[in-house]
Amino acid sequence: MQREPLEKIFRRLGLSGEIQKTAFVADNREALQLMAEMGLCRNNREVGKTRELLNRLKAEVSLEIPENRQYVMEAEAVLDLMAGKITAEEFVSREGAALHCTLDTDRWYDMEDVYLTETEMTCIRQTLKGLDDIEKRRQIEFLIRFFEKYEKRNLLPEYIAMYEYVMVLVASELGNMGAYQLATELDEKVLRTVLKCRRVYMVSDFLYDIWWNEEEQKLVCGRQIEKEKMTNNLKQCLIISHFCKCTFDEGFYYDKMHQVI
Repeated sequence: MQREPLEKIFRRLGLSGEIQKTAFVADNREALQLMAEMGLCRNNREVGKTRELLNRLKAEVSLEIPENRQYVMEAEAVLDLMAGKITAEEFVSREGAALHCTLDTDRWYDMEDVYLTETEMTCIRQTLKGLDDIEKRRQIEFLIRFFEKYEKRNLLPEYIAMYEYVMVLVASELGNMGAYQLATELDEKVLRTVLKCRRVYMVSDFLYDIWWNEEEQKLVCGRQIEKEKMTNNLKQCLIISHFCKCTFDEGFYYDKMHQVI
């Protein structure tokens, strides 16, 4: 079914007319179930289990279809990076190759009007960390403009899953580049939208990023870090990640908290 009639049906049913598309073509429900399970394992950095599910998924679908091939290439690149089998440079190259399965251009960020599927957006997001500052800024500006178009049309709630997924990394990278104030403003803006949509899965990521920017700015100014406040902030992030069953994030916050103590 095409997106437009499907969206109208969802609206009549009182459901979100989610605009994002995975663009994955499968003939059976089992493949979609494998995708869902694989997404959870991947988020928790369970490399072995994720790879096993991906291999099962590959047996269920045709890789002659560009969208399917792109999904598999992107997932394999991430798993190889997590396992330490490839360098950051190789990872960026492989994510770019996956993107080109369906997007036949190297200048997508100069396009005024471009529709991106969920997997295409994931490929773009994943390459950010491996880019030099000039190229990174260019892609960050594109991503911010891309979502501003949905914001102006009051459609962000319908693209919320990809919006939070992309913007949490954009804000983090801005902070890493020293643009603390801009990063915090973006974190707070996205967090408001996320909470309005009653989503909690990535709330801890935004809260941690806001706190991290604040602490970095204190260090730059030579001000003392408040350990008690730092510990309380980390506790909040830990509780939220535990509630959402984000085991990797929960462990991360736990370790950070005990480093402070």
